[in-house]
Amino acid sequence: MKTVKTLKIALIAASVALLAACGQRVEVPPAHVGKIMTKDGYQENLIPTSKFRLDQCWGYCDRLVVMDIADKAYAENLSIFIPEDQLNLGVTVQATLSINPKKTEELFKSISPKEETDQLSVIENQKIYQTYASQIIQKEVREYLSKFSISQIASSNEKINAELSARLSEIIGTRTPLQRAFRGYHRPEVSGNHHEGTGSRRRTPRSDPTGRSASQGDGSQADRAIAGSPSATQHRKGKGGNRSSGATRAG
Repeated sequence: MKTVKTLKIALIAASVALLAACGQRVEVPPAHVGKIMTKDGYQENLIPTSKFRLDQCWGYCDRLVVMDIADKAYAENLSIFIPEDQLNLGVTVQATLSINPKKTEELFKSISPKEETDQLSVIENQKIYQTYASQIIQKEVREYLSKFSISQIASSNEKINAELSARLSEIIGTRTPLQRAFRGYHRPEVSGNHHEGTGSRRRTPRSDPTGRSASQGDGSQADRAIAGSPSATQHRKGKGGNRSSGATRAG
């Protein structure tokens, strides 16, 4: 009787030890890929969407690192100084970005994962965007749009949008591990940014990118078109006092 009891205890202890030695159950969710991180670094193969158990361990245990590779929509809200008009132009640049499959491996090596549990770490899509794309998009949009006047941007909005999207597509595709589908900029809003010492603003006719002459006088149709949003207000001082129009100009 004592022998049977001892045997049962031994079997229970062995079962507990066996369960403890089994690896933890982990999952690579949809729109993610994973790699196993061992004490010696990442294993070679990428793991697609699946559920499995990590190898049993007694000391150092392996860890699953997953990367979010889903298509993500991002928006950059920018205020761009337009030298021609001495005003700021507010635009929102939108893009849907995805990870280039050919560059997934290098991202595991260059982006540090965020630890979620003892067995799981995550490389977030947002971190990849902030590391590689955000600053490039901001720089290129500012540089490109600042070459035009506000009236040109208003009258040739579709053409400028298409050219800017093509430019960003090429740069993001060649200089980052991302692929893009830019939807361009929208909601242009004008606000004042008149600097001390610049004097009164003088505006002269200038051809827009399509070859048409864009009038840049204070009452031009293009100026009214882009400055007509409710959030864009401009106060100009004349002989009869102050009157309001589309864009804010601080003296």
